[in-house]
Amino acid sequence: MRAKITDRFIKEGVFGGTALPDGGFPPTIDFEIRDRSLTGFALIVRKTSVLTFCLRYRNENGKARKFTIGRYGDLTTTKARQIAQRKLGEVRTGVDIQAQRKDSRREAQRAKTRSLRGFIDHQYRDWLLTER
Repeated sequence: MRAKITDRFIKEGVFGGTALPDGGFPPTIDFEIRDRSLTGFALIVRKTSVLTFCLRYRNENGKARKFTIGRYGDLTTTKARQIAQRKLGEVRTGVDIQAQRKDSRREAQRAKTRSLRGFIDHQYRDWLLTER
């Protein structure tokens, strides 16, 4: 389905049930509503009643990727749209934003274990507790 994703649309169309395939909230299946005005911007409606903003794009190799922006409630549609526009700008310059996110998470995990204290807290302690 395509629609202009706004706070009003979410309140009336999603929570009101008119935008859902089965007509009620929460939906019986997960589905996606794509924004009519911003290419790639979408709202994922889960059967668990969680609404998540995401950005669909293709990386420089043509592979389809999905970048999760955040949950509705934590973000307004206006803020999510601004983030999506900024991330689309990065994609247009050749940056794979999803790969960049994974790399930064991996680097943060490595940074935890670089010091002796980090190694003891994040690796050795768990091993010691299970191997006793």
